[in-house]
Amino acid sequence: MPLIYHLVPADEWSQVLNLNVYRPASLATEGFIHCSYRDQVLATAARFFSAYDDLVVLVINEKRVKAHLKAEAAHEELFPHVYRELTLDDVEDTHMLLKGPDGVWEWVS
Repeated sequence: MPLIYHLVPADEWSQVLNLNVYRPASLATEGFIHCSYRDQVLATAARFFSAYDDLVVLVINEKRVKAHLKAEAAHEELFPHVYRELTLDDVEDTHMLLKGPDGVWEWVS
């Protein structure tokens, strides 16, 4: 099953759990939710989340968002973008990323 990943600061994700709907700021400002393929997750964390120490990685089955999913060029690569809000049903699993003392992101679960 093809998967895509979206990074969320841990404190922000805890607020979403009570709402059942996830609408990050990029959905309003850019019209889509930024996602990554598995091999892009750590580089995405390093590039855009340096101010954080822990991130929740949302694991999304592409089939659930297929009608609203586009792979588009950014940073000389193709990245998946979801053109609608996410619900908790869209999220198959979550994992954590932690930034080590050396500033390098690591998968922890």
